[in-house]
Amino acid sequence: MKTFTAVSLALLGFSAASPVAMPQDIDFDSYDSIPVAPDLSAPIGVVAPAAVSYSPSSAASVAVAGATASVDADLTKRNADLSKRGSCDAQPAGNYPSVTPDTDDAFLSNPDFASIANSAVAPPGYFLANGYQNLHASASNPSYQTYISSPLTSYDPAQCAAKCNSIVGCVSFNIYFERDPAIYVDSTNCPTASSLTRIKCSFFGAPITTADATNVGQYTGQFHVVIAGSNTYTTAPQPQPGYTGPVSIGNASIISPTSANTYMGVQSFPMTQPFDPSVCAAACTEKSAYNTRHAAAGTAPRICNFFDAYILYKNGQNGVFTCTYYTQAYDASYATNFGQYNSAGDHFTIGHSYIYTLSS
Repeated sequence: MKTFTAVSLALLGFSAASPVAMPQDIDFDSYDSIPVAPDLSAPIGVVAPAAVSYSPSSAASVAVAGATASVDADLTKRNADLSKRGSCDAQPAGNYPSVTPDTDDAFLSNPDFASIANSAVAPPGYFLANGYQNLHASASNPSYQTYISSPLTSYDPAQCAAKCNSIVGCVSFNIYFERDPAIYVDSTNCPTASSLTRIKCSFFGAPITTADATNVGQYTGQFHVVIAGSNTYTTAPQPQPGYTGPVSIGNASIISPTSANTYMGVQSFPMTQPFDPSVCAAACTEKSAYNTRHAAAGTAPRICNFFDAYILYKNGQNGVFTCTYYTQAYDASYATNFGQYNSAGDHFTIGHSYIYTLSS
């Protein structure tokens, strides 16, 4: 197996797990070692969707290496992209009727959009992200994967969920109405245009929250692109082979009794890493294998029997996928860490927390 040094792990933007039992305060250094990645979201108008390239096996390989290592596109660019498409040429048709009167304010206050978004039903296996319903902003997050528009003929969360299910690493999707110009405007020859309405779904590898509702649109030329009826849905993580779970423990992480000496450390991953507990499972397995290989004669190795996978936030933003590991399983009554402050006054909180127990 390829050995990753602490330097190479740092270059990967990956924080290695502590190999020994430690107090279970939130590991602020582990979080802060992860570089803040730029938020990304679906482009305005119609642009060829990006290919999704997440590989769970590659991510697991990095996690496995790190499990024992310490022992051993922004809005300006989108405007530029639109200008390359051909000034004043027609855009592809919308997939929903245009709004009358044809103004940004009328689009934002359209009761039809609000009614559709507020009455939408979460698809099976998904739940509405808390508070993320009928907003005037689409989601932006470093875990952005791709989007769809043209296959949609209605505001249909089920169709978006089916697409998310087909994308490796997809955890959340955002469905919304977007006001687009009917032509590719430019500042000289055709600075504005009549509008068309486009329904879009964008897909993310992380749980999306209202803190990610930051893409409120933009001006292209003198035309104002705006968003309405924006809902986001998130799915619970999948079961993992060899483990029971997942069991949701909400917005808390596990605190085991310090005297039990069961805590095995934490791993924090790059912000672009999807929420993928298979990565934690692979690292948990490697911890056990490493400890078994290196156990002193006559000494029982420390076996990883349990992990907690969650998102760690700093001041409600910049969520980082995190795994904590234990030699013993704990139930939800031990989910007592609801967040902490560091010495600088930053508030660290937990979200989307799920526990898994080794079944054999």
